[in-house]
Amino acid sequence: MLNANKPRKKPKKAEADKLKEGIGGLFGTGKGKGNTGKPGNQGDPNGDPNAKNLEGISTGAGTVGGGLGGRGILAQPKITDNSQKEGTIVMAVCVDAEGSVVSADYTQRGSTTNDATLVSLAKSNAFKWKFAKGAADKQCGTITYRFKVQ
Repeated sequence: MLNANKPRKKPKKAEADKLKEGIGGLFGTGKGKGNTGKPGNQGDPNGDPNAKNLEGISTGAGTVGGGLGGRGILAQPKITDNSQKEGTIVMAVCVDAEGSVVSADYTQRGSTTNDATLVSLAKSNAFKWKFAKGAADKQCGTITYRFKVQ
């Protein structure tokens, strides 16, 4: 007697075939990319295997926040790097009365990565910023860098 409440088993072959097709390249049966109709990824036969086309360039742009929001920005240098890394780095910075950045420290709050390369780039860049003169001897806030590969 069949139990109506018991679920029927689906044929496993269809699932297995779908999985095999998805990872077929591991078994030499993949469909590949390109227009030759043969398995494997198509490339330029005269291409340079050491080309840097896939390296990309990481760029970062900073935005000011916190206690520095009302201060005018005189210089906002951009970052260009070949690291191919992405993420957000927040630097806690303090500016003197002349508008020069006197301290810059990584802060985890708001950051999406603590990658040493990106932190170092952001920190060295933060000291290059120039703000308008202010009445306070020391004014602190944040500079947020969003690195993305282009």
